[in-house]
Amino acid sequence: MKKHNTIPKIAAETNNTHGVIETKLGKIQYTNDDIFYFNDGLVGFPNKVRFTLTDVPGVPEGQRYGMLQSLDDNALSFIVHYPVLDEAQQNSILSTVHTMLGNEKISKDEIGFSFLVITGDKETGQSNVKFVTDAPLIFISKTQEAWQMVNVQ
Repeated sequence: MKKHNTIPKIAAETNNTHGVIETKLGKIQYTNDDIFYFNDGLVGFPNKVRFTLTDVPGVPEGQRYGMLQSLDDNALSFIVHYPVLDEAQQNSILSTVHTMLGNEKISKDEIGFSFLVITGDKETGQSNVKFVTDAPLIFISKTQEAWQMVNVQ
């Protein structure tokens, strides 16, 4: 696993402003506090680094799904699943974050974890949903950093 690159926010984004992005699922409002920076990019999208997490339009509240929307490309969005993690899983993720960032001051409460969701239709017309468990997404609310955790061997 490679070490995460830490790049500070640019000065223009340190003021708390808001914006609206028109997406294929409708308008999404966000503030600078809602932006996560994937400084290493996502697999297949290395130049898309600014994203926001939002509710999926049409999905009832309380579901464990969200939408990861690119703020660099309004046509790029992903459905994500927020898994329920037990204490051992949370501690393992926290340990990985400390190793990758070299920052022991990050707490479990400041870490978000999700899987990308891939959907498709089989020839039968049934929905086929898969979770990308081998490349989870990590979000650090304190620093607004995020990355896709991919093993490099």
